[in-house]
Amino acid sequence: YLCILKLAGTAVLGNLRAITGSIRIHEVDLSHTRVMGRLSGRWVERCQELEILRLQNSSVQFAPKGKIDFPSALKTWKTRKTAMLPQLQELDLTDCPVNSPVENLFAPLLLASPTSIKAANAGLTGIVPKMKPADDADGNSSDPAPLARRLLMLDLTQNNLMELRDLPVVPKLGRILLRKNLDLKVAPSLLTQALKQNIILDLEGTKVSNTKDVAQLLKKGALKVTDMYAERNDTAGYACKVLVGTVRVTPAKFLPGALCKCLPGWYGHGATCQICPANQFSDEMG
Repeated sequence: YLCILKLAGTAVLGNLRAITGSIRIHEVDLSHTRVMGRLSGRWVERCQELEILRLQNSSVQFAPKGKIDFPSALKTWKTRKTAMLPQLQELDLTDCPVNSPVENLFAPLLLASPTSIKAANAGLTGIVPKMKPADDADGNSSDPAPLARRLLMLDLTQNNLMELRDLPVVPKLGRILLRKNLDLKVAPSLLTQALKQNIILDLEGTKVSNTKDVAQLLKKGALKVTDMYAERNDTAGYACKVLVGTVRVTPAKFLPGALCKCLPGWYGHGATCQICPANQFSDEMG
């Protein structure tokens, strides 16, 4: 039986579903190839021992076609008799043309328990959903799906996500990378949760769309910042205070009005600064 398939960087092409015929396979590396394809019903009860699937910079779309009702899939995960890729530990879709709602990526993996999912620059859109079903009619709390139980790394850098509704990684050990995601809504409760649970939430290069809500955390002292303006941009004429803790941001994109000031010799507000006109000079920050 074929157990390991490593063809990274070769001229191989074809459809990913070809590996479903290998019942004992547990590691596949087709990174930097022209292989394409996506998950479908053919994958049910196939590749049940697959642990590592590396597809970086290939032509694989991976996520199933069509719109998936993620809340329904989440609600019924306990009653499923079959699982897709139940032993999957590591999935790398970095630079792949997934081009789909992020829920379509997560839904077929709800019964898997991966430790790493990387899908940076993969054309993902939409909302990072909650991984725990809503409480039932009697108020009984539901368990989170297996997908969120052992996840240590979730890399969704440089996509076009709209909102973050959950931190589906292991407390104290997990990392969520959401760098360079344009306008992203992040519930203030998730920011405080990341700090309390020592989860690294990396929003560097990302502009938060609900700035008023986040600014309230700063006013209440729930978000701590450095006393000094530790991050300086001499070209743009500003300096910024930096968040303390496990939430990592670019201050000039995150809360420029509250965290940044113009340098001496510059004028403006926050991180929007212009150099002072001739014969005029400001020797104070602001």
